[in-house]
Amino acid sequence: MINLFVKGFFIGVGKVLPGVSGSMLAISFGIYDKIIEIIAHPFKNIKNNISFMFPICIGFLVAIFITSNFLEYIFLKYYTVFMFCFMGIIFRGIVDLKNEIKITIKNLIIILISLLFIMSLNFISNGYYEINYNFFTIFIIGIIEAISSIVPGISGTAIFMILGCYDFILELFSHYFLLSYIKYIIPFVLGIIFGFIMISRIINYLIKNNKSALYSSIMGFTIGSIILLILKFRIDSISSLIFGIICFILSFTLLKID
Repeated sequence: MINLFVKGFFIGVGKVLPGVSGSMLAISFGIYDKIIEIIAHPFKNIKNNISFMFPICIGFLVAIFITSNFLEYIFLKYYTVFMFCFMGIIFRGIVDLKNEIKITIKNLIIILISLLFIMSLNFISNGYYEINYNFFTIFIIGIIEAISSIVPGISGTAIFMILGCYDFILELFSHYFLLSYIKYIIPFVLGIIFGFIMISRIINYLIKNNKSALYSSIMGFTIGSIILLILKFRIDSISSLIFGIICFILSFTLLKID
């Protein structure tokens, strides 16, 4: 129970902090497959699903609350240490992930394409599309948000910036409590729900039928995200670098809790 809470907590922090993927951390903790299975079939074996997901969700929500009120300050103050810690967890995930992948030309091509896709998102400038924000387009935006949340390594922020709707998303999150924004919130939430159900079932199918190819694409997304993290990495001080390396080693060896 406590182990699942800790995993949920780190996944929640990873979801909030820039440059870190919560779903990549779920892979690193070895619970990604099971979470996808539960999301895809929530009413199958309900009792076990609840006992597994409840501590994860509580840890996730606690992390979201603390991050918004406290961890963001800590992240900015101890940036180097934080990033070394999360990179240690993600590298642990890469090491474990390679055991799920068969080394074939096909899978190597999938890894390369996925890596280049993630890298391209960082270098493509903001989109300048004139989007008509009606029920359908906002529903699609919700689906994109769900996909970027559940597929490791894909940045929803980057995609929204490319599509030219990032400012709209920020405004939506800032004013979700206003009645005038209900007409936007409803299709957005419906899109997220539909997207979660759709993509989780697709991923669950691939896990059972073509796991090697799926994990090859996730490996590409993850490596691309790691490269982007390294490109944006900064060292605050020598002491933070030393302590950060220690945290990297500890998180790499200890935080994959079974």
